[in-house]
Amino acid sequence: MKYALITGASSGIGREFALVLAKEGYNLILVARREDRLIELKEEILKNYNVKILLKVYDLSRADNCYHLHKECKWFPIRLVINNAGFGKAGQFLDIDIVDEVKMIKTNVISLHILTKLFANSMIKGRILNIASMAGFMPDPLMATYGATKSYVIQMSRAVNYELKRSGKNVKICVLCPGPIATEFQDVANVKKKDNLNFVGKVYERQMATAKDCAKIGWLGVKKGEEVIYLKKSDRFLSKITKILPTSLLLPIQYEIQRKKI
Repeated sequence: MKYALITGASSGIGREFALVLAKEGYNLILVARREDRLIELKEEILKNYNVKILLKVYDLSRADNCYHLHKECKWFPIRLVINNAGFGKAGQFLDIDIVDEVKMIKTNVISLHILTKLFANSMIKGRILNIASMAGFMPDPLMATYGATKSYVIQMSRAVNYELKRSGKNVKICVLCPGPIATEFQDVANVKKKDNLNFVGKVYERQMATAKDCAKIGWLGVKKGEEVIYLKKSDRFLSKITKILPTSLLLPIQYEIQRKKI
């Protein structure tokens, strides 16, 4: 018997991961704020798969809820934790509501940090998948706070994974770095559902990937044990380019990318 715990499971990437893992035979612990969405997802899964499903209604922007969630679930044979809960806001840093930004930091960084630490300690074996973003590889004007939170997720996940490897603990941390995905995230963040990247004078256009594609590729990467998982070869290439190009060049490029999306 094996369980997977998924935060932000009521929609988007989290929802699609639940469907993928149910097909793989995982029992599920689904976590989100919206109980009605969780109930709908549970009913959909049980129509097609013979798995057990527990629903946990929590707002993970509150740190105490993260501790409660772990306390309730640590006794289950959890083999996979997917820290997916998170959101973004696009716009001028001075204009975005500070209440929204602080909640973003609490959800994207603090809750993920707490759950990663607690479950990495309590799990006997398995994997933790932290959902980051391509935005985490460079400064991201007009999504400054969001990009910074995802940079934290990438760097922390890779560093802790190395520590676990050196210590011999049978838990691996993977980090998924998708580009733009067509989900409710775009509506919350106030950005368009098409990504036009003007990259060093050349236009690189792509339609956003779907949440279903993201979950399938992410799960494949987890099974392979990839530390950093990209959806596309072009994403891997862009992550490497950001390490070579000077920040003074990347900043105006990224600013124009985000300006056109808002």
